[in-house]
Amino acid sequence: MKFSLRNKSAVVTGGGSGIGPAICLAIAEQGAMVHILELQVEHANETAGKNKSGRITHDNKNLRSTLVELGSTASRTKDTNFGAKHKSMVGRRGKKKTIIALGHKILIAAYYTIKEKMPYKELGEDDLNNFRRDKVVVYHKKQLANLGEEAF
Repeated sequence: MKFSLRNKSAVVTGGGSGIGPAICLAIAEQGAMVHILELQVEHANETAGKNKSGRITHDNKNLRSTLVELGSTASRTKDTNFGAKHKSMVGRRGKKKTIIALGHKILIAAYYTIKEKMPYKELGEDDLNNFRRDKVVVYHKKQLANLGEEAF
């Protein structure tokens, strides 16, 4: 019995590794639109035949220069969420990539501020630090419990 998946959609979980790529290919050959759900994006892009770069394209120089201005200004602010984010990222990413990332975060915040028609609310440096602190406390309590110690 022959069947066709033309004009159908298929979701493949784990399509980036194991037998997933072969299943994706077989479904696509039957004419279906394949959606790959994979925890590791690199594997999903590899299965889909895409090689995505993490670099910024040079298409829109005005946007890039605006992001750099926004990011570099935000990196110098004190007691702000963006200033704290800069401090936490600069050691891992380096100065230039961190400035672009901060500009991107500001752009996202501006988008949602305009979309939701709500004023921007500065959370402050303590918000990011407390958020991280709570996660670290929970993590270490779990580690103590795994070791058989009583978490206080």
